[in-house]
Amino acid sequence: MAQAESTVPPIYLPPSNSQTELLHAIRVATATGRTLLLEPGTHSTTPGQLNTIEIGPRGLEIGSGSPTLPFPAKGPSPAVVRRPDFSIPATAPDDNFGLFFVPAAPQFDASSVTWKPGKDEKGNPFEFAIFTGGSLSIHDLTLDCNMGRQGLESLKANAAQHSMMLGFAPQWYSAEFAPDGKTPRRAYVMFRNVTVKNLTSVNGAFADDISFVYFRAPMYPIIKEVVVQNITSTRRVGPHRGTIAFGGLPERVNIHTTDVVFLNAESNVDFTAVPRDADVFTRSRWALNGVKAHSLNFGMATGVIDLTATALTTTATCQIQRVGGRVSNSNLTVGPGEAGKFFQLDNFTFDTVAWHLTPTASGAVTGLTLGSSGNVASALTFLNNKFGVLPGTTFSSGQLINSVHSDHDPGNSITATFKQCEYQARFGTTSDLIIAVVKERGTWRFAIEDLHGLDPDVAVPKHPELPDVIRIVAPGKTFP
Repeated sequence: MAQAESTVPPIYLPPSNSQTELLHAIRVATATGRTLLLEPGTHSTTPGQLNTIEIGPRGLEIGSGSPTLPFPAKGPSPAVVRRPDFSIPATAPDDNFGLFFVPAAPQFDASSVTWKPGKDEKGNPFEFAIFTGGSLSIHDLTLDCNMGRQGLESLKANAAQHSMMLGFAPQWYSAEFAPDGKTPRRAYVMFRNVTVKNLTSVNGAFADDISFVYFRAPMYPIIKEVVVQNITSTRRVGPHRGTIAFGGLPERVNIHTTDVVFLNAESNVDFTAVPRDADVFTRSRWALNGVKAHSLNFGMATGVIDLTATALTTTATCQIQRVGGRVSNSNLTVGPGEAGKFFQLDNFTFDTVAWHLTPTASGAVTGLTLGSSGNVASALTFLNNKFGVLPGTTFSSGQLINSVHSDHDPGNSITATFKQCEYQARFGTTSDLIIAVVKERGTWRFAIEDLHGLDPDVAVPKHPELPDVIRIVAPGKTFP
């Protein structure tokens, strides 16, 4: 519903002190199909717990502009969407949204719908159908989360973790009972497309700034397509949560040219087992290009994402687990210990990646921890990678690559291949500074030419009491 394609004039909303004018304008815009342009100044969200905004099939577009300036200004937008001061009550701090959008109830003839069997959250049978609603585009705005003026500092860190500033979710509505008169029915509806671009998020903390989640009950996909472009995060007032979060799983995700504090895709839900649109589950497809983040985490409960990322940068921590795909031409800083886990990767390739490993305070390099979990095999290849310690830090011991043998999970295994790789000087020369700890069950391949004459039993030692661990040091051209 781009403005250039619209045949009706936009709605121009002047700034005000009202906490309801923005909400009212959004409802008018989605009902009429008109673009909503916010004039320079501050526009307040409406306080309240579990406040959702239903968007009809015409969708919604929100941008910035004015009758005298009918186009977005360059740089940080003069139009600011702001959470009011002290609008999150300390007695009930969670689920206080800024703007939280869900699709409106679909219109349908129940007799012409194909209903599928399912189980609800308590295991009770029901029937469901999934519908696709309208699209949203939100662009050229500043989001002032204003979390430093909510009085949350004395509460537990996660007390307001679901009080996101900008949220998007599917919704389900009760439909008439099945013909047996006993089995309930649900009509799920998801957005066709959600695009957020040219947004600056400020004063975030305690909750995610922008969040894509399921609401009330999980489904797949939660949105057909999500596009995130040119998002920046500044002036964060606390360490908790992050900028962009996916607690649900869209069908397609495209993120490019962003500079944020934390990009997180994490859920304990197995999305292969929830109500879904297609008869056969297919993985969610993610494309990241030019994404920079202080911290990055992919941690869905099961392997439901195929990721293609290029020009990816992390400056503090990076974890990727239960994902298939490829990362190329990237610079990744990895934190120590548990902040550097790369588990249960499905035929994953790191191609031309520079790794910067952060030592502990005592100077120990814990390294990338590779492995598997849940009795599921992991397979990954490092091609033309550089492994080193974060510049400007000191170290005295440790390893660049780490692993632990899965003594209690016999199905855990790893196939790890390293070729055309460079390892920082000093590593691989003594038992205190080694290149790789080869302990996890499976097959480890190291190109002998990458060791430059180092003794493999010192550089990449294999534990002699682990017969189910195979270490191969051979010319890289012999590797698959």
